[in-house]
Amino acid sequence: MFIWLLVTRPVRARTCSRLLSLPTNILVFAVAMIVTLLAFFAVCQIMGVAVTWYMVAAAVVLGVFVAYAAMFGFDKLRQTLEQLNSIKKNS
Repeated sequence: MFIWLLVTRPVRARTCSRLLSLPTNILVFAVAMIVTLLAFFAVCQIMGVAVTWYMVAAAVVLGVFVAYAAMFGFDKLRQTLEQLNSIKKNS
């Protein structure tokens, strides 16, 4: 969480100073997606892995999870995933 504050606060300050007031959740989502995709492409470049469309799709899904955890907290994310797993088991 601390890392997201270090990234989101300066971005928020810059967007507010330029009269572009984005809602915080949209800003957090955008920052999470950008950071996740940059990290994904950096790891692929370092490891020499060829990037395919389904790997990018998985990175986008991971970015959504990161944004959800950043907005609502990791405990809420874990609770939601446990509820999804219990629904799958009951079906």
